[in-house]
Amino acid sequence: MGVTGLRNFISTDSASTRHTPSAIDPVNTSSALLDAPRGKQPARARSFSIAENDLQEAKMARPRSEGGDDLDGMWNDDFHHSAVVALTGRNEAYFSDYLGTPQEFISAAKYGFLYQGQALSWRKALRGTPTFGIAPEVFVCFIENHDQIANTGPGERLRFQTSPSTLSR
Repeated sequence: MGVTGLRNFISTDSASTRHTPSAIDPVNTSSALLDAPRGKQPARARSFSIAENDLQEAKMARPRSEGGDDLDGMWNDDFHHSAVVALTGRNEAYFSDYLGTPQEFISAAKYGFLYQGQALSWRKALRGTPTFGIAPEVFVCFIENHDQIANTGPGERLRFQTSPSTLSR
């Protein structure tokens, strides 16, 4: 569906899409998706565009005037991963670079992403970009979302993956 078709189609209060590193021309795609729902809203309505971006590219939440994509927010996977480690003790795969410590939660609240260009041990790649100048409230912190539940394999919610004995360690 082209941008014109998308503008004519979207009349709901939300739309979901994935921004992946392999997307063709992700900046123009983000702009089209961002502008499309905003053009069809009643005067009092406001839509929000929240990015889900595994690479944690902070430019997605920066204004276009600063070379960004002008999205309203970004999922903060670092907060989620740290919370899972703290609540379950899991430390495999993408959880292996998180400790679940109070300092990680403080840093996520103050700075957004914990990883801002540092290497991940399990992926052998850099994660994140600097968030300097972006308000902390732009980063959406969560403990569960549909992807993270699905990523557990059996699709278990976090409350089924933890116990009081795990929390008392």
